[in-house]
Amino acid sequence: DRTVKKDKAWRFATVDTAISTSTTADYTVCQIWDSIGQDLVLVDQLRKRLDGTKIVPTLAEFVRLHSPQFVSVETEFVGKFVIDQFRQQNVPVKAFSAKRHGDKETRAVAAEILVEAGRVWFPSSKPFTSELQSELLAFPNGSHDDQCDCLSMAAVLAQRYRGSVEPELTEEEKATKAKREQDERFQQLLWAGSAWRR
Repeated sequence: DRTVKKDKAWRFATVDTAISTSTTADYTVCQIWDSIGQDLVLVDQLRKRLDGTKIVPTLAEFVRLHSPQFVSVETEFVGKFVIDQFRQQNVPVKAFSAKRHGDKETRAVAAEILVEAGRVWFPSSKPFTSELQSELLAFPNGSHDDQCDCLSMAAVLAQRYRGSVEPELTEEEKATKAKREQDERFQQLLWAGSAWRR
């Protein structure tokens, strides 16, 4: 467990849409994320099977409850419709084209790096967390991957807006890195001095 200060976070939402109430259909998922330094904190999640009349009102209500700075919606399937409706309701929305970031497994790499680096935090008190973790462990061979898609989207967006995550270094690795950077700066100075003398 870890305590973080809300005033140091910026908040955004990721949405993966589906339209069906069939018991075997995919879910519509909306995840609310706080980005704090290099960490991603999952604040809340909506995961429901929704028909075409309920998808926009349900998502809009959930988004307004958490007041993210923007909502990123995957453009596939009904996503374009949701984006248009959000814009009409003055919800700050960004279109996310999944195809530009490769297939599902390729997009998941950014999330995998964050999770393995201990940079993704899930709320232990929320009932959806165990189901989310089960889906992550089963990916890419599970029956559903809508939660994984939203996490992948969040990782891609976090990397875009705050830069790549630096891996945690041991003290020995930090010293080696500092020495290497110092040597590189010295070599640059030597080259600059050599060019000036000529």
